[in-house]
Amino acid sequence: MIRQPVSRRSFLLRASSAGLLMPAVAACAEDVSLAHEAREYDEAYNARDVEALLAFYTDDCVFRDIPTSIVTTGKQELGDFLRETFKAYPDCRNDTTSVYRAKGADFSEWVWSGTVLAEERRGLEPTNRPYSIVGATLDLTRDGLIWRETDYYDLAGFYEQMGGGCTEP
Repeated sequence: MIRQPVSRRSFLLRASSAGLLMPAVAACAEDVSLAHEAREYDEAYNARDVEALLAFYTDDCVFRDIPTSIVTTGKQELGDFLRETFKAYPDCRNDTTSVYRAKGADFSEWVWSGTVLAEERRGLEPTNRPYSIVGATLDLTRDGLIWRETDYYDLAGFYEQMGGGCTEP
């Protein structure tokens, strides 16, 4: 018996009626939604809009910056940390390069870049030198908001780009 080629339209109609496409459509919609959320976060970050950024977090959020051992608890402390960051690095950018979601957790990879232009911060003198570091974030979510964020990146590589000399965060 010779099989006739199946047209794309016919295949899609058969697969759809068999319920085979719904998981793929749902996964695609989830990916689009997640990419949109990452883009909105980057836009708020790059605009230095602290209030817009805080809208992504629960009131009792915990932020951990592993390389520097910085921990903030609650939106007030996180907001203070963000304002301090934007003061020390006024042209900083966050550009998410990839993002993944599993139940209750998002994982993203990003590039943080800019120039150290402001006053001394944690032992790092302003150098007016550009930097660009790759990092990763694990966000644990609750009701669609981040309740625990943990950042990982190469702090030694960051200091090296600044001209070295700083060994402690």
